[in-house]
Amino acid sequence: MRVSLAWLSEFVEIEPSVDELAELLTTAGLEVEGIEDLTAGLDGIVVGEITAANPHPAAGKLKVCTINAGGREFTVVSGAPNARAGIKVPFIMAGGRLPGGGTVDEKEIRGVMSSGMLCSEKELGLGDDHSGLMELDGHVTAGETLADALGLRDFAIQLGVTPNRPDWLGHIGVAREIAALTGKSVRLRGVEVPETGPGIESLAALRVDDPDGCPWYTARVITGVRVGPSPGWLKRQLRAVGQRSVNNVVDVTNYILLKYGQPLHAFDLNRLEGGKVIVRRAQPGETITTLDNVERRLDSSDLLICNAVRPAAIAGVMGGADSAVDENTTAILLESAYFDPATVRKTARRLGLATEASLRFGRGADPDGARHALDRASALLLELTGGQAARGVLEAEGLRPAPPRIRLRWTRATALLGVNIEPGKGRAHLEQLGVRSCGSGGDSEEFQPPSWRLDLQSEVDLIEEIARMHGYHNIPESLPPLRVKPDNRYDLRALGELHSLRTIRAVMTRNGFSEAIGYAFVSPRLIADMRLDPAKTFPVKNPISADLSVMRPSIAPGLMAAVARNFHRGERNIRLFEIGHVYRPTLGRDPAHEPLQLAGMMCGEAIPRFWGEKPRAADFFDLKGVLEEVLEVLRAVRPAWKRVDYPSLHPGSACEVTLRDQWNPRTGESGLRIGRIGELHPGVVKAFDIPVPVYGFEINLDAIRDSAGSRPSFVAPSPYPAVERDIALVVDESTPSAEVYESIRKEAGDGGRYIEHISLFDVYAGEQVPEGKKSLAFNILFRSRDASLTDVEVNAIRDRIAEGLNRRFNAQLRE
Repeated sequence: MRVSLAWLSEFVEIEPSVDELAELLTTAGLEVEGIEDLTAGLDGIVVGEITAANPHPAAGKLKVCTINAGGREFTVVSGAPNARAGIKVPFIMAGGRLPGGGTVDEKEIRGVMSSGMLCSEKELGLGDDHSGLMELDGHVTAGETLADALGLRDFAIQLGVTPNRPDWLGHIGVAREIAALTGKSVRLRGVEVPETGPGIESLAALRVDDPDGCPWYTARVITGVRVGPSPGWLKRQLRAVGQRSVNNVVDVTNYILLKYGQPLHAFDLNRLEGGKVIVRRAQPGETITTLDNVERRLDSSDLLICNAVRPAAIAGVMGGADSAVDENTTAILLESAYFDPATVRKTARRLGLATEASLRFGRGADPDGARHALDRASALLLELTGGQAARGVLEAEGLRPAPPRIRLRWTRATALLGVNIEPGKGRAHLEQLGVRSCGSGGDSEEFQPPSWRLDLQSEVDLIEEIARMHGYHNIPESLPPLRVKPDNRYDLRALGELHSLRTIRAVMTRNGFSEAIGYAFVSPRLIADMRLDPAKTFPVKNPISADLSVMRPSIAPGLMAAVARNFHRGERNIRLFEIGHVYRPTLGRDPAHEPLQLAGMMCGEAIPRFWGEKPRAADFFDLKGVLEEVLEVLRAVRPAWKRVDYPSLHPGSACEVTLRDQWNPRTGESGLRIGRIGELHPGVVKAFDIPVPVYGFEINLDAIRDSAGSRPSFVAPSPYPAVERDIALVVDESTPSAEVYESIRKEAGDGGRYIEHISLFDVYAGEQVPEGKKSLAFNILFRSRDASLTDVEVNAIRDRIAEGLNRRFNAQLRE
């Protein structure tokens, strides 16, 4: 929002300098993004009166003008078609500079010395008209500065308006804020509209079929209108805030919008078929050509302003071309209304139409401000167009939003702010903002906000306003009380807390992974490319774009897209991870299951190029090692790895990750599935145009949290020596090594209490092993906490393990 300091000064006395005002507003929450001195570049430009304009003796299209610049005369050669005696125009003497930076030199033009330059609007940066000289009003004085003559001693202030404060989208709303902050009063004038025309019922009729979408509609009819240029003062005020002058009718509607924050629309009454205004929803197949000459197909949710035959405007968004005001207009119907913000927002977003009107209606205009804005605009139009206002007003009123009554507890305000603000002072702060006290009782008091403060809906809203008016800088800084809690960094039953997620991030980053942050929405194409089931996704009803039209059922599609983007931009060694929620349909009462998941992907080299070691491509086991480290810090109880078939993963390199001792509610069996890991399917990698293997995993952090083991505790090391034994077994090639690994501890007896560590150090299939078989070699570390183990005891345990593995897997010892 761009506001004029001079315009604001019409409504409130402003004592601070513009820089002090900017600081005051920013401190109170209305951020000032920039300040522009509107006189910048106009130094040295004065009002020049053309006292004579004679044809150039050597050039028929040029004129030799005599300029009076406040008692001094100059000769200037001009080619402007409107250069004539008696008019006053902007004049730059020789040696002066144009606003754009060029220097005006004294020079000879076809034998006549020209001592300056006469300017058009465009040359001064004051408009787009460059057809001739800028003609100034006759009351200005020759020789005075152009800035003073045009009232340009002004600053334009660019404001960053937050979505909850639509009242700041008009000069009066900003003036109210300044008045509240400085203890001044807002100056607002009443308005009367002389109604000298025929009764409005004989000229137009109104019907509102959708009072929910349009709770308040009002309109006036003005006849005998003469459309033409706006006066200088109106052009200047619009120009100060970056608006281009169109004509007196359009300029008045823009002026009122920028003054009150209330959008208006003027229809050419003679082009409203049947003289009717009908407010209704769009019908199937309807279209409208809007003011930007684009035909738009309408939806049944769109609210329209229609004539007796067809749509004339999209309510709160943009008018139609068929009923637009032009130079031939002689009668107008001027509309001022309150439209449902949600309806306007939805239509504007669907059509991609972001207008000044949709911005204000979509955030919520003042429900009680429509009539006053209409009357002020009508009075101005009568003055500027010479028209007559019809007697009466078209009005239709539904259920407008009424300001709520809010109970404020003063003890609650003190508790939230950390400073005691006396009720009398707090009440005064609220009253400065137009909030009315409705009575008090005990520690509490009831207040009602003004109609233009739709954001004030609850007690905390009022407390925030008290804090703003009191001044955040006046609230003393204080540290909250320190409460010492037990160190629960490893308490995975609180996994959603920040410290637990930090642990995961620490593991991933120290393994060379970078965190990605993706959208919760993905493209249906990504779902298809990842070979996921599109039936298990949620479509978004009103998507930002077609590429973000379904809720992600998995982190993998978005993460794979990030891997592809990085690869196609020259990155070759890529390691990315993401933590976030996914969204899946359920068969139960809840519409969706939204687990928190961790996903990681990698491709390229596991060991980068280095003089001391040969590079090696990343593989499944590199990623599995990272995931094992994550599961270890999460205290996932006895994870298991089982080969599975999964559409997104390579058939020969896909594992399901489960927790062995956890009950699976889906299957009713032991082994809770927490995720998958593997090499991505070649078809998936090809769909993303990546020529190298990509490995990925995704696990359910919620499932791990619910099954996390107890907190780790210190166990003193055994003082007795360890004994090592290697055992090599020949098993069927299809036997998973993980199952053999787990069985070693079970078959050892005594719960495996004497086994301290097991490691698989060799897998072999070749000439010395029968066809269809493989050799698995394990190193087992034995240790007792009670005494030193003898060779006899260790060998007995080893033999017991071998016998048990033979029974279960038909495993043969390999000597």
